[in-house]
Amino acid sequence: MSLGLYLYGSTFILPLYLAQIQDYNAMQIGETMMWAGMPQLFITPFVPKLMKHFDLRLLLAVGFALFGISCFMNTTMTHDTGVEQLIPAQIIRALGQPLIITFQVATFGIEAKQIRSASVIYSMARNLGGSLGIAVLGTLQSVRERFHSNHLVNEISLSNPITRLGN
Repeated sequence: MSLGLYLYGSTFILPLYLAQIQDYNAMQIGETMMWAGMPQLFITPFVPKLMKHFDLRLLLAVGFALFGISCFMNTTMTHDTGVEQLIPAQIIRALGQPLIITFQVATFGIEAKQIRSASVIYSMARNLGGSLGIAVLGTLQSVRERFHSNHLVNEISLSNPITRLGN
């Protein structure tokens, strides 16, 4: 479930930032987010080959490390951050995500006749986590926006001497 929260939550928050802070249109947001999807198209077919040669836990650890690095790279975003600064983080994320979503890790040690049931449970838990993550992030964003708006309204008034400095 936490996997879905991180994967879908981070995918939710970046377009929100691009739309609300950068004032990007849908095309510009898509061009920015494309950098997280396009490399995955080329990398994903090689993941099963990597799984034959490397321990699944190692691949999962590398995937989470790359995903974490990409999220950490986005922690310094401001209203001045442009697409050029976001692309490297998107590419690193695209390198890590296919390694994280390897289904064999989730079904390791499960009997062959139970694989279908395990697949359904794994997908359901990942999607449920993603839905909860998006809901929590959306709620937090709304609450913080309201908090800062109220704070600005309280501080910006004609009775505040700092506000009147511009006159």
